[in-house]
Amino acid sequence: MELKYQNQALKDGQHGQILNETSNKAKINKEIEVLEMINIELERSVAKLLIENEKLHMENEHLKQAYKDLYDSIKKTRVQMKDHNDSLIAQINSKTVENADLNA
Repeated sequence: MELKYQNQALKDGQHGQILNETSNKAKINKEIEVLEMINIELERSVAKLLIENEKLHMENEHLKQAYKDLYDSIKKTRVQMKDHNDSLIAQINSKTVENADLNA
């Protein structure tokens, strides 16, 4: 069909139009190739960003767990220290009562 159109155009004296259409098609094909290359580069960039995002997500989860473990450890130590302090206070109060009884 294309050749038939070109032959008819040549017969009608439309040489410039055929060259112009061929040139336009070449420009369009070149633009498509450039856009396809840009698309490929963007896909690679997105893939790299997704990988980096996954790494950061994993690191974030690891840090969350580490801080949770530290918090739990501090909380446990705090409870132990409070119990120990309460015990010492009770001993001091007991000794104070003993001393008061002895002095009385």
